[in-house]
Amino acid sequence: LELASLGLEVIGIDRSEAMLDAARQKWKLERANSAGSIEFREGDAHALPLEENSVDAAFAHMVLHSLENPRTAIEEMARILRPGGRAVLVDFLPHDHQWMEKELGLLWLGFEPETLTTWLTEAGFERPRVHLQEPDAKRDLPGSFVVSALQPDA
Repeated sequence: LELASLGLEVIGIDRSEAMLDAARQKWKLERANSAGSIEFREGDAHALPLEENSVDAAFAHMVLHSLENPRTAIEEMARILRPGGRAVLVDFLPHDHQWMEKELGLLWLGFEPETLTTWLTEAGFERPRVHLQEPDAKRDLPGSFVVSALQPDA
């Protein structure tokens, strides 16, 4: 929703129809103030419902920790990006917040940034960059990161 509010054309993908419905409802309330657009699609991050080389950017915000194989999702991001496109990953740093497994269904308790940069490089991305965010003790949340990388030009 935030990306669309910046005037971008967004394709939102989730494997949960309930999550997509919630996003659609929120979008209906907010789109009057947006110059962009959103198309919602049901799909899996391990096999994105997008054509090869079809988007300028791929953004995964707090997605990787809920995937069976986050590395495959990164490879999928590389597949769908046009040459010169950018991938952006936001997720948790390694942590021991066991409650997140039980209450939120996390499959991974965070990632080392070096692991993500390795996966990105092995998927063909260039120049991975990492930004770290400190833990939020008030909300009992672990530290997080933003990692971005470029799809090489053709």
